[in-house]
Amino acid sequence: MSGQEILRNLEHIIQERHRTMPAGAYTTELFSKGSAHIRRKIIEEAGESVTAESQEQIIAESADLIYHLMVYWEEMGISFDKIINELARRMPAARASK
Repeated sequence: MSGQEILRNLEHIIQERHRTMPAGAYTTELFSKGSAHIRRKIIEEAGESVTAESQEQIIAESADLIYHLMVYWEEMGISFDKIINELARRMPAARASK
């Protein structure tokens, strides 16, 4: 499975959890606590990512950061495709063709 497929699958899981709010799911807890709580978790995970000392810790904390960002995007009604499109727009080849 490609990285993009993994992220798309994660997006679908997060969307489903947001719709169904299953009891006991961590994602449900995040949505229940609201966007301010989710933003604090993003800040926390970003800090842990940049202060991690080993590659293993950096990888684990970065995965946590990406997950929390994706929960925030869902909370704010922003799709993964919108993020990808913005990244594509910033690519040198995309700028050169304008």
